[in-house]
Formats: sequence, structure tokens, C-alpha cells
Amino acid sequence: MKPILFESGETDFISNGLGRLADCTSCIVTEERNGAYELEMEYPITGVHYSDIQDSRIIYAPHDDTKKRQPFRIYKISKPISGIVTVNARHLTYDLSTIPVKPFSAGSCVEALQGLKNNALTACPFEFWTDKSVTAKFSTDVPASIRSLLGGQEGSILDAYGTGEYEWDGYTVKLHLHRGADNGVTIRYGKNLTDIESEETSEDTYDGVVPYWVSQDKFVMLSTDPIVWRDGSGKVKAVPLDLSNNWKDAPTEAQLRAAAETYVKGNAVNSIRQNIKIDFVPLWQTEEYKDVAPLQRVKLCDTVTVKHPQLGISATAKVVSTKYNALTERYDEIELGNSKTDLADSITAEIGAATKNLVNRSTMQAAVDYATKLICGGMGGHVVIGVDANGKPNEIIVMDTEDKATAVNVIRLNLNGIGMSTTGYNGPFRTAMTIDSHAVADFIDTGTLTANLIKAGILSDAKGRNSWNMETGELNLNVASTIGGKAIANTESVAAAQASADKAQQTADAAKTSAGSATDTANGAKSTADAANAVAGQAQADASSAASAASSAQSAAETAQTTANSAASAASAAQSTADAASTAAETAQKDVDVLYENIHIDGEGM
Repeated sequence: MKPILFESGETDFISNGLGRLADCTSCIVTEERNGAYELEMEYPITGVHYSDIQDSRIIYAPHDDTKKRQPFRIYKISKPISGIVTVNARHLTYDLSTIPVKPFSAGSCVEALQGLKNNALTACPFEFWTDKSVTAKFSTDVPASIRSLLGGQEGSILDAYGTGEYEWDGYTVKLHLHRGADNGVTIRYGKNLTDIESEETSEDTYDGVVPYWVSQDKFVMLSTDPIVWRDGSGKVKAVPLDLSNNWKDAPTEAQLRAAAETYVKGNAVNSIRQNIKIDFVPLWQTEEYKDVAPLQRVKLCDTVTVKHPQLGISATAKVVSTKYNALTERYDEIELGNSKTDLADSITAEIGAATKNLVNRSTMQAAVDYATKLICGGMGGHVVIGVDANGKPNEIIVMDTEDKATAVNVIRLNLNGIGMSTTGYNGPFRTAMTIDSHAVADFIDTGTLTANLIKAGILSDAKGRNSWNMETGELNLNVASTIGGKAIANTESVAAAQASADKAQQTADAAKTSAGSATDTANGAKSTADAANAVAGQAQADASSAASAASSAQSAAETAQTTANSAASAASAAQSTADAASTAAETAQKDVDVLYENIHIDGEGM
């Protein structure tokens, strides 16, 4: 398949871009397990689109025999030799080497990967996914590039959460617990094995570890039996194991020992490293093996068995490196064993071109546009009607080849649902909808989602700047976010803000209760006030009547006073008359007494 050339800022890879590089004479994609992922292409200076091949532009080419294309950014173009230039490009995810993140911490593998995007100091168009649910502390104390934190150095995500295998898929970084599969493929001398090189080494292997935890003012290690050996080991070689990142505060010796035992069980600390470089015939591409092609196909991180009795080689190992020829659509070389390189070897030290501005559009609209272009731009493919044992149609199959035994990209639609596979007719189906209402997908783009219950690990906005871990309750907000109308300084202040919010909620609840009581009291007071107003109204009416009566009484009193005054005057006058009469009476009595006395005297004389 001929590679396609795109502009440096391309994100969709739907069209033919700047054009197909039809004149390339060689195009090899090399991918290593958790390591290098590069493309090398040879192109004639007389070829079409030669002048368009420029630094930072993207070559879109198949990377394995699934024929799925991946983007590679050009970083070096050689001087012409005999009219041919060599073009070197790295997978697009190498751009993560130029996206720095600020210091942050996480409590699980899922949180750590999401934290890379949440804490990016420049635009990060990449998404992160993992099926690893392991929990442990991860932290970075200084700014670092995202790619360096993925693996290849002490304290990286791979170092903190143990075994894992990365898959670089366009703008998505996937961390699998196990990326490949064991399909029982055997590569045997005399069958499909054409060349083999075997190398064994015990370098960098050990039988046990000496765990310890250290801080600025405290040190913890095992006081008895300080070396934790792997079960069944020869107890020969041991190395120190720093577990300081596993706990914020000093652990107990029991916790330290348990963590060390988990480590030696989960890591092949004492296995002999055997690398087997082979060249073999891809049987799944031959006519004889077309019926079992899905079972013979081999990809990076798959487990296969290699047997060569004459060399005494019988080994089961992972595919750790592949060289895929995009033009011949077959592997030129597959290497089995232990990875010789890691992410540390593949992290570039040079700062590339500035991050390009992303198209400003909604996530949902972008997903609709992508799906529309992908489906409307679909070319080729085969539609087959599947039949049952009686020859009756029972499913619709859409494939990239005519034969379902050799097909890689497959869509199956039958009574039980619809499934989509990139690994052949029998799946596994990583995207599917079944008749019993189950939907399976790594990524779902939607507009409005209405649900009775959403069970989630982490809720995040489209750009990954704000997130809420529903399992731990941890809330991460971007520096531009606000709480109560006030901007927060950094994500570390969210906990304090949350505590303040919780306290404010408690205060609000108490205030609500008090308000209820106050409302009841106010209602009672209102009733009392209404009664008082009624009494006051009556009293006002009584007061008005009393005032009127008082006014009349006053007038009567004044009249009575006048009469009394007149009566007093009359009485006084009468008293005077009486006194005069009394005086006159006394005088008259005296006159009578004198007269009677005279009469009495005269009688005695008679």
C-alpha cells in the first residue's frame, strides 16, 4: 500500500491529503514493545510529490498486516544519494515529548493518565485510555514532558503501576495490561521458519529486592529478613527497591513487605532474557492456510512459540519488535523475547515545531464530521450474505477481503446484534451492540445523554481540564474555574474550596432549619399582631366614644360648676339673710323675754 502525505496539522486523515506517494521505493515501519515507533521511506527526487515532502509533515502508512494506517511526522530528510532521499518519521505520539505538564499526583493508573491531559501546560490533542485498574500513588514534583512520564524512567506511570503495554493509535494513547494475545501460533523449523538468531543474557536479572521507604526526616526498611526473595529463587542476587512513592506517610514494615512481595510476583525479576530474531513465511497470507488465517496472524505483543530442534531452541515469548513493509504488505522481520529498548530510548531531546492550533469546534460536531467523512469516503470492501446449515441467509458481513477466513476488518450483522472487529471474522469485537441492549465501545461520542444511572470512574470535560473521580470523590478543576464566583489559583486549592463548600452547605442547612423555626414564630407573631390590631381598633373606637362622652361631661361639669357657683352665691346670700334673721330672732326673743318678765312681775302684783 502506498503511503499518503498530509499537512502537519492534519487530524482526520480521511482524504488523500497532499497526495499518495506512489513513487516511493521502500517504506518500512519499525515498532518495538513500549519503545521506538518509526517509519523510514526512500523516495526518488524525480517522483511525484517529492517537493511536498517537508519537515513536520505527516506520512500516513500501514504499520502491520491489519492494513490500518498510522500517522508519522517527518523529522529528517537526507541529502540525495543516486537520486534517492531517505525520509525518517516518528509516530505522531512523539509530539507528547513537547507537551509539558505541571506537578500533580494521582491515586490510580486511570487518574494518572487523565492527569497528564488535565495538567498539560500547552494544548494537548491526545486522549488516554487504559484497562489497568491498579491503585497506587503516582506523583511528579517538577514539570516534565508527557511522554517521559509514560515510561522509561524512575517514577513514571509504568514504574508506578507495573506491567503494561502501550499501543499508539493516532491521537490516542492506550495502556493495556496485556496488549497482545496467545493464539497458539507456532513458528517451526521446516514449516514456516526461514531464519533465526537467538541471544540469551542474565544481565539485569535478580532474585530478590530490599524494599525501603524514605523521606526527608524518616527512613523505613525491614528490620528482620530485609530481602524479599521470589518464591523458588536461588537467592543469589538482590537489589534495592525504593517504594517511597507508594505512601505519603511512613508505612509499617508489614505494608512494606507486602508491597515488595507484590512487586516480585508481578515482575519477571529473575527470568533469563532471551531474544530470538526470526524471519518466517506469513502462513495466513498463503492459500494453504486461508481457512485458519486468523489463528496464524501475528502482531506486536502477541505470544508465539518458536521451535528449532537442531539449535535446541523451544521458546514461548512475546513479539517485542516488528518491521513491516508497507509496500509488500508483509513483515520483513519479527523479534521475540524481551524488549531491548524502552520509552526512555525513544524520547526525543529536541523541541519540535510549535503545537498547531486545533480546529475550534464542538466535540460532537467533530465526531459527526469524522464519521461522515469516513463512511462517505469509504472505498472498496466486500458485502457477503452469510447462510446457515440449511443455506438460509442469517447474517450480513462487510469485509476488507472476499473471504471471511482472510478478512481483517469485519462488520457482522445478525439476529444477536452488530459487531465490528479489526482482528478477523471471529473477533474479538471491541465495538458491538447486542440484542439484549448491551453496547461495547472504547470511545463513544454523543450529544445529549439521558440516563437513569451512570456508573463512571472519572467524569471529565471535553478538553480534560476539569474532572471528578466518582470512586474517590477527588475533584480537579482548571485554574480558570470559579467557586462561588471567585477564581481558584490552582487545582490544589479545590480540596480547601470543597471543604469550605461543605461547611457552607452545613451552615446553609442549619440556616434553613432556623429559617423554618423563624417562619413558624413569625406566623404566630402575625396572628398575635392581628388580634392586637383588632383590640386596638376596638379600643380606638371606645376611646373615640369616651372622648365624646368626656367632652359632654366636661360641658356638663362646666355648667354644673357655673350653677354651683350661682348656688354658692345664693347660699352665701341666704346665709347672710339667715344670719341676719337669726340675729333678728335673737333680738326678738330677748324682747319677748323682757316682755314676759314684765308681765310676770305685773301679775304678782295683782
